[in-house]
Amino acid sequence: MPATYLFGAIDEDGVSSRQLLDGILPGFLGAPLDAVADTCIWGTPGQWLQRLAQWQEAGARHVNVALFTSALEHDMHLLTERVLPQLAASPGAASQQAVTR
Repeated sequence: MPATYLFGAIDEDGVSSRQLLDGILPGFLGAPLDAVADTCIWGTPGQWLQRLAQWQEAGARHVNVALFTSALEHDMHLLTERVLPQLAASPGAASQQAVTR
């Protein structure tokens, strides 16, 4: 089964998650977000769903996300209440596992 592994951050404004990844990825991967954007997912729950749909269209059936967060409970709430239910409701949707770091 085709799968992908992404680095991610989620927020409600579409800005904070990008700033979080911009601050972490250079030290973690040795490259800025812009250089590794194809291996990342960030933004609002809606933006996550759009990005996951792109991965699904590309053939991914499983998406694993290393979630970078400064507010774990809040971010997990966004994922479990606003992203995962939409994925479950979509026929043939790719599965997702959120892994925290």
